[in-house]
Formats: sequence, structure tokens, C-alpha cells
Amino acid sequence: MQFRNLTLGCLFILVFVIAGCHSKVESVSSMVQLQATTEVDDTTTPVPTVAATETPTRTATATHTATATLTATATPTETITPSPTPFLGFEESTLNSSFQQNGQTVMIFSVPGVSRTYFALVNNYFGMTCTPSGSYTDVLVCSAPVFRISTTTPKIIFYEDETYSTALHSAYFFVPVSSGLVIPTPIPWIISWAPDDGTCERGINVFCETEYRTYNGVPCMDATCSDTCGYYYSVDNCPPSGDWVAIARPPGPGWEPLDVIKK
Repeated sequence: MQFRNLTLGCLFILVFVIAGCHSKVESVSSMVQLQATTEVDDTTTPVPTVAATETPTRTATATHTATATLTATATPTETITPSPTPFLGFEESTLNSSFQQNGQTVMIFSVPGVSRTYFALVNNYFGMTCTPSGSYTDVLVCSAPVFRISTTTPKIIFYEDETYSTALHSAYFFVPVSSGLVIPTPIPWIISWAPDDGTCERGINVFCETEYRTYNGVPCMDATCSDTCGYYYSVDNCPPSGDWVAIARPPGPGWEPLDVIKK
């Protein structure tokens, strides 16, 4: 009986040991399997890697570049307009005759080659229109409303235009007294003096109010002169009656009333 119990006890211990060893073996086996599994996972599972991305390369873009093109440009050339050649016929002109007719003063000139209308000033005052003669060649007929001149050698200037801005020729021409154009220079003056009682010194600061006129083309002068004392003298060489026209001061000497006290 005791021997049986001892046998059972030994058997029990042996079963326990075997069971324990088996349990430890399973535990070790599980650990080995887990480690193997881990190692397999570490070696077989691919680690995701970032795939190399191709870096975009800048592509050269064709650029249109403006290229300066030299184009030959025609340079405008200045057009020189030749000036008209001035008429030279007056250089050889002569006065053939002069007279008064039908309320006109007429002067007829010989002018080689004349073919158009010109204009003239007599003594820088009397204007005349000059046209070629319809009957004779190289003849220029100048006319104006009646006037008379105070010299037998008036200065006559011929002009291109009616405004007297372009002079062509200037000369002195002889006009005979028989033509009726020439008058004395001037018509003798009639001088009237203020009485002088000796109470005031005369002839200081003299000034004159003067009017120039023409009677039938004949120029004359009517002037009243004063000084610091008052009325001094008057000059008058105009006709006592008749129709007259006021004019500017005629050219030439003899038309200055102050000449009375300068002599």
C-alpha cells in the first residue's frame, strides 16, 4: 500500500515535470516563431521608398527678337525756286513827253522791251499807273489825276507792284515848263505879321498849324504860326477861291512855314 502511494507520487511528479517542460518548450517555440516571424517581416516587407521624380528641365522657348532694319529713306531736297529776273528796261528809259489832258497828268516814256503794267511815284508823292501803249512798241504811258510839280527835274521811281514795295528803277527826268506840269516852287508866299508893341519878346517857342491843299492840281500852303506871346505870323500862297483838296506835305523844299524865321 505504501509502495503504491509512493509510485503514484513519483508518477505525479514525473507528469508535472513533463507538463512543465512541454509548456516551456511551447513557450520557447512560440518566442522562436515570433522572432522568426519578426525577422521575416523585417526582411521581406519592402520599405516604401520615395520614387525618384524626374526634375523638369526648363525648355528653351524661341523668342522673337526685333531686328532693326536700316531702310534707306529718301531725304527731301530743298527746292530752290528761281527768283524772277527783274525787268531791266527802265535802265534805258527816257521821258518823251508830259502834259495834262482830260483831268489827267500824263507822262510818256520810252522803255525798251516793256510789256506789262508798272507803277510809279513822282517826287515820292504822286502815284501813277503805267501801261504799255496799244499803238507803239517800247512805249509806256503813265497817268494819274491832275497834279503839278514844282521842279523841272522830278525824281521818278518805277515799281513792280501797286503797293510800291518793290522798286525797279529810280531816276531824275527832265520835264519842260511848257508841259504845264511845272509850277514855281512854291507860289510866292503872302506873309502877315502880328503887331509888335515891344512888351513881349517874339520868336520864342514858335510852332505852326499848317494845311496843304491843291487847287486844280496845284499845291499850296496855309499856315498860322504862334510863339509864347500868341499869334505871330501867317503864311498863305493858296488862291483866294476855288475848289480844293487837302493833301499831305508836298515833297521838296519851300513847304515849311518855319523857314520864314530861319532866314
